Amino acid sequence: MIKSKHHGVINNNEKINNAFKVNGFKVINYIYANDCTIYYVSKDYAKYVEIIKGLYPLIQGATNTFDPVPEIYSRLAKIYVEEGNEDQAIQLLLIAKEFQSQRLIYSQFFGDLTIMKYIILDLYSLIQFDPNYMDLFDLYYALQKPCSMMTVRPD
Repeated sequence: MIKSKHHGVINNNEKINNAFKVNGFKVINYIYANDCTIYYVSKDYAKYVEIIKGLYPLIQGATNTFDPVPEIYSRLAKIYVEEGNEDQAIQLLLIAKEFQSQRLIYSQFFGDLTIMKYIILDLYSLIQFDPNYMDLFDLYYALQKPCSMMTVRPD
């Protein structure tokens, strides 16, 4: 359940309810308090899936590092896993990982690092981790458990 506040006088709750519905939420309850209305809403999962699947064709062919490819692909991958289409989910996560790694070259914003962490964890929940073919960001997965690391310096 998510809580949302709206300040000011609202004469038409139907408009507010429709605004929440369009954005994928269902209003559970609302309370008038002082000069604001507090809405309690829950996510409408069917609407969420519809929104994410609708964004997928719009982002195809994106080349700008800061396009929301990792955000959309990682969410769509989770939907595909729930639908039993793990192969497609793996492909989306690999593309999302590549896009996100390119983004992190230009911006080390902590939010982008968090997105990468979840992409990596989702990816390795679907495929076997191979330490022989890892990059820097795979450490999010590798360092979850105690391990020993060895670096090899080329001569």
